Amino acid sequence: MITVTTGRNPTQSTRRLCKELSRVIPDSRRLVRGKRSLNQIIDEMKASGSDRLMLIQRRSGNPHRIELNILKNKTLRSFPPSIILKGVKLPPAKNRGLKIKVECITTDSDDILPLGASLSKFLKIPLVKLNEPKFEYSLHLSRDLLGRVIITILNLRTSEERGLTIYVERLEW
Repeated sequence: MITVTTGRNPTQSTRRLCKELSRVIPDSRRLVRGKRSLNQIIDEMKASGSDRLMLIQRRSGNPHRIELNILKNKTLRSFPPSIILKGVKLPPAKNRGLKIKVECITTDSDDILPLGASLSKFLKIPLVKLNEPKFEYSLHLSRDLLGRVIITILNLRTSEERGLTIYVERLEW
Protein backbone atom coordinates (compact mmCIF):
# COMPACT_ATOMS: atom_id res chain seq x y z
CA MET A 1 0.00 0.00 0.00
CA ILE A 2 1.13 3.58 -0.69
CA THR A 3 0.76 6.34 1.87
CA VAL A 4 0.44 9.80 0.32
CA THR A 5 1.13 12.74 2.61
CA THR A 6 2.54 16.26 2.69
CA GLY A 7 5.45 17.99 4.36
CA ARG A 8 4.89 20.08 7.45
CA ASN A 9 2.61 23.14 7.20
CA PRO A 10 1.13 22.37 3.77
CA THR A 11 -0.75 24.96 1.76
CA GLN A 12 -4.22 24.34 0.37
CA SER A 13 -2.86 23.52 -3.10
CA THR A 14 -0.38 21.00 -1.62
CA ARG A 15 -3.18 19.32 0.36
CA ARG A 16 -5.36 19.20 -2.78
CA LEU A 17 -2.56 17.60 -4.81
CA CYS A 18 -2.10 15.01 -2.05
CA LYS A 19 -5.83 14.28 -2.07
CA GLU A 20 -5.96 14.00 -5.88
CA LEU A 21 -2.96 11.67 -6.05
CA SER A 22 -4.40 9.39 -3.37
CA ARG A 23 -7.69 9.38 -5.27
CA VAL A 24 -6.22 8.25 -8.62
CA ILE A 25 -3.33 5.99 -7.52
CA PRO A 26 -4.43 2.41 -6.88
CA ASP A 27 -3.83 0.88 -3.46
CA SER A 28 -3.10 4.24 -1.86
CA ARG A 29 -4.34 6.18 1.12
CA ARG A 30 -3.98 9.78 2.18
CA LEU A 31 -2.48 10.57 5.56
CA VAL A 32 -3.17 14.00 7.01
CA ARG A 33 0.22 14.69 8.53
CA GLY A 34 -0.57 17.33 11.13
CA LYS A 35 2.38 17.58 13.53
CA ARG A 36 3.56 14.00 13.03
CA SER A 37 7.28 13.41 12.73
CA LEU A 38 8.65 11.06 10.06
CA ASN A 39 9.10 8.38 12.76
CA GLN A 40 5.41 8.68 13.67
CA ILE A 41 4.50 8.40 9.98
CA ILE A 42 6.66 5.26 9.73
CA ASP A 43 4.87 3.75 12.75
CA GLU A 44 1.51 4.53 11.18
CA MET A 45 2.63 3.06 7.86
CA LYS A 46 3.66 -0.19 9.58
CA ALA A 47 0.36 -0.35 11.46
CA SER A 48 -1.64 0.07 8.23
CA GLY A 49 0.49 -2.33 6.18
CA SER A 50 1.87 0.40 3.94
CA ASP A 51 5.34 -0.10 2.47
CA ARG A 52 5.70 2.98 0.23
CA LEU A 53 5.50 6.71 0.95
CA MET A 54 4.82 9.54 -1.48
CA LEU A 55 5.77 12.80 0.24
CA ILE A 56 4.67 16.10 -1.33
CA GLN A 57 6.81 19.08 -0.30
CA ARG A 58 6.04 22.76 -0.89
CA ARG A 59 8.05 25.87 -1.69
CA SER A 60 6.75 29.44 -1.84
CA GLY A 61 3.24 28.21 -1.11
CA ASN A 62 3.01 25.75 -4.03
CA PRO A 63 3.66 22.02 -4.43
CA HIS A 64 7.35 21.79 -5.32
CA ARG A 65 8.64 18.22 -5.01
CA ILE A 66 7.28 14.67 -4.93
CA GLU A 67 9.60 12.34 -3.06
CA LEU A 68 9.17 8.57 -3.37
CA ASN A 69 10.27 6.38 -0.45
CA ILE A 70 10.24 2.67 0.37
CA LEU A 71 9.89 1.44 3.95
CA LYS A 72 12.55 -1.21 4.70
CA ASN A 73 13.50 -2.41 8.16
CA LYS A 74 11.82 0.51 9.94
CA THR A 75 13.64 3.12 7.82
CA LEU A 76 12.62 5.07 4.75
CA ARG A 77 14.84 4.63 1.71
CA SER A 78 14.67 7.13 -1.12
CA PHE A 79 13.33 5.71 -4.38
CA PRO A 80 14.59 7.68 -7.40
CA PRO A 81 13.70 9.98 -8.95
CA SER A 82 12.58 12.97 -6.91
CA ILE A 83 10.13 14.86 -9.09
CA ILE A 84 10.64 18.64 -9.01
CA LEU A 85 7.41 20.36 -10.05
CA LYS A 86 7.01 23.37 -12.33
CA GLY A 87 3.26 23.54 -11.71
CA VAL A 88 0.07 21.59 -11.11
CA LYS A 89 -3.37 21.89 -12.70
CA LEU A 90 -6.00 20.43 -10.40
CA PRO A 91 -9.40 19.31 -11.70
CA PRO A 92 -12.39 21.62 -11.31
CA ALA A 93 -14.78 20.94 -8.43
CA LYS A 94 -17.34 19.25 -10.71
CA ASN A 95 -14.80 16.54 -11.72
CA ARG A 96 -13.48 15.76 -8.24
CA GLY A 97 -16.18 13.21 -7.50
CA LEU A 98 -15.28 10.97 -10.45
CA LYS A 99 -13.97 7.57 -9.40
CA ILE A 100 -10.90 7.16 -11.56
CA LYS A 101 -8.00 4.85 -10.69
CA VAL A 102 -5.05 4.58 -13.04
CA GLU A 103 -4.37 1.01 -14.10
CA CYS A 104 -1.11 1.44 -16.01
CA ILE A 105 1.55 3.90 -17.10
CA THR A 106 1.92 5.00 -20.72
CA THR A 107 4.36 7.26 -22.53
CA ASP A 108 4.54 8.72 -26.00
CA SER A 109 8.32 9.24 -25.98
CA ASP A 110 11.13 6.72 -25.56
CA ASP A 111 13.30 9.19 -23.65
CA ILE A 112 10.74 9.21 -20.80
CA LEU A 113 10.80 5.40 -20.46
CA PRO A 114 13.23 5.43 -17.47
CA LEU A 115 10.76 7.61 -15.53
CA GLY A 116 7.90 5.36 -16.62
CA ALA A 117 9.79 2.24 -15.53
CA SER A 118 10.64 3.77 -12.16
CA LEU A 119 7.05 4.90 -11.50
CA SER A 120 5.79 1.50 -12.65
CA LYS A 121 8.03 -0.25 -10.13
CA PHE A 122 7.09 2.15 -7.30
CA LEU A 123 3.32 2.17 -7.96
CA LYS A 124 3.28 -1.55 -8.86
CA ILE A 125 1.30 -0.98 -12.05
CA PRO A 126 2.43 -2.02 -15.55
CA LEU A 127 4.17 0.19 -18.10
CA VAL A 128 2.34 -0.49 -21.37
CA LYS A 129 2.12 0.77 -24.94
CA LEU A 130 -0.15 3.74 -25.51
CA ASN A 131 -2.74 1.77 -27.51
CA GLU A 132 -3.15 -1.10 -25.00
CA PRO A 133 -6.86 -2.00 -25.23
CA LYS A 134 -7.34 -3.82 -21.92
CA PHE A 135 -6.85 -0.73 -19.71
CA GLU A 136 -9.13 2.28 -19.35
CA TYR A 137 -7.09 4.90 -17.46
CA SER A 138 -3.36 5.50 -17.45
CA LEU A 139 -0.83 7.75 -15.80
CA HIS A 140 0.44 9.24 -19.06
CA LEU A 141 3.92 10.73 -19.47
CA SER A 142 4.58 13.11 -22.35
CA ARG A 143 6.63 16.20 -23.23
CA ASP A 144 5.48 19.74 -24.00
CA LEU A 145 6.94 21.93 -26.76
CA LEU A 146 9.77 23.04 -24.45
CA GLY A 147 10.73 19.42 -23.70
CA ARG A 148 9.41 19.35 -20.12
CA VAL A 149 7.71 16.22 -18.83
CA ILE A 150 3.95 16.38 -18.26
CA ILE A 151 2.10 13.77 -16.19
CA THR A 152 -1.64 13.45 -16.86
CA ILE A 153 -4.50 11.03 -16.32
CA LEU A 154 -5.46 9.70 -19.76
CA ASN A 155 -8.56 7.78 -20.77
CA LEU A 156 -7.03 5.24 -23.19
CA ARG A 157 -10.34 4.49 -24.91
CA THR A 158 -11.16 8.10 -25.80
CA SER A 159 -7.62 9.63 -25.64
CA GLU A 160 -9.10 12.30 -23.36
CA GLU A 161 -7.13 13.79 -20.47
CA ARG A 162 -9.06 13.68 -17.20
CA GLY A 163 -8.46 15.82 -14.16
CA LEU A 164 -4.98 16.17 -12.74
CA THR A 165 -2.01 17.51 -14.75
CA ILE A 166 1.49 17.77 -13.28
CA TYR A 167 4.16 19.85 -15.01
CA VAL A 168 7.67 18.61 -14.19
CA GLU A 169 10.60 21.02 -14.03
CA ARG A 170 13.24 18.32 -13.65
CA LEU A 171 13.98 14.88 -12.20
CA GLU A 172 16.65 14.21 -9.60
CA TRP A 173 18.02 10.70 -9.97
